Amino acid sequence: MSQSQQLALWPEIPDFSYSATKLRRITKPKPVLLPFAANPVRYSELVLASASPSKADILTRLGLKFSVDPADIDERAISYPSPQELVAELARRKGFVVAERHEEALVISADTLIVGPSGVIGKPIDRADALRTLSELNGRSHTVITGLMVVDTTAKVNAQRLVATDVRFRSQSEESLSRYVFTGEPMGKAGAYALQGIGALLVAEIKGEYTNVLGLPVSALVDALFELGYEVI
Repeated sequence: MSQSQQLALWPEIPDFSYSATKLRRITKPKPVLLPFAANPVRYSELVLASASPSKADILTRLGLKFSVDPADIDERAISYPSPQELVAELARRKGFVVAERHEEALVISADTLIVGPSGVIGKPIDRADALRTLSELNGRSHTVITGLMVVDTTAKVNAQRLVATDVRFRSQSEESLSRYVFTGEPMGKAGAYALQGIGALLVAEIKGEYTNVLGLPVSALVDALFELGYEVI
C-alpha cells in the first residue's frame, strides 16, 4: 500500500465510495481526501473485546461496524494496589487475549471501576445490595475510572489510556431510590445506576468525560486510535 492510500476498515465497502464513518491511515503530510483505491490493503475487522451492551451501543452510535469477542478472563485472580492500576491491567490482558485470536484487526478493550466513599463499588448482587450502594452514593461524589487499550494486530502495536470522571449525585429520598431499584435498571450496572437511562435523574454534576460514565470514553478512544495512525472521521 502506498503512503497516500486510504485504508478501508470493512471489506464489504465498495471501491470508489465513502462510508459515513470510517477509519483511515493518517499520512504526513495529510493527503487530499480521495475515493478508496481499487485494491487497497484492508483490515478485516474492528473488534470489541467485551460483551458490554453499553460499550457496543457507543460504538454503534459512532457509526462503526465491529464484531464482539469477549475476553472472558478470570478478573478475580487479578489484584493491584490501586483501582487505576487494576483497570489498566484488566484492559491490557483483555486486549492481548482477544488480539491473539484476530489477524489484521483493531481490538478495543476497556475495563471500568467505580470508586465511592468506602472504596471500589461493583455490580449489585441483588436489589437490597443495589439500594445500599445508591444510599452510599446519595448526595455524594464518586469517581468512574476506565482503563482503555487499542491493539493493532497487523502492526503489532498498542495504545493505552486511563480516564477518570467525577460524578456527583443529587440528594434523593429513600423512597425515590427504592422506586429506582424497583425498575430493575441498577442490576448488572457498576455503581447500581445507568447514566444513559433513568439513572440520569440521580446525577447532579459530571466533571470529566461524559461517555466514560456511559461505559466507553470516546475521546480517549479517538486519541488512542490517532496515536496508532488512524482517525475516525
